[in-house]
Amino acid sequence: MIKLLIADDHPVIRNRIRQILSDEKDMEVICEASTGLEVLTLECTGTVDFLILDFNLTDMNAFELLPKLKAKYPNLPVVILSAMSEGMFTNKLISMGASGFVSKETAAEELALTIREILGVS
Repeated sequence: MIKLLIADDHPVIRNRIRQILSDEKDMEVICEASTGLEVLTLECTGTVDFLILDFNLTDMNAFELLPKLKAKYPNLPVVILSAMSEGMFTNKLISMGASGFVSKETAAEELALTIREILGVS
């Protein structure tokens, strides 16, 4: 079972992501966060297999959070979820430790597949 953490400051988006992934037999959302500080301080962060991270949280964005997150949890795979389409900032996020990028527009179709690809499971 792939244990997931969803970090998004919008409860509706977190709920929708949880609904999308609840159909996956090999995935379980075990905790959620609405701020970058919560991501860094939640006990579950150290126990999850994967983090789905909104690009813009209320207290910090992915550029600010990724270095802190990777310093604390260097092996935690992180996919950035954003309303923006994939662009030039994607390469920078990957170089900072993100494992991938999924647009909120296509998340329903791509999120579970992207998680499995990054983790190397089928």
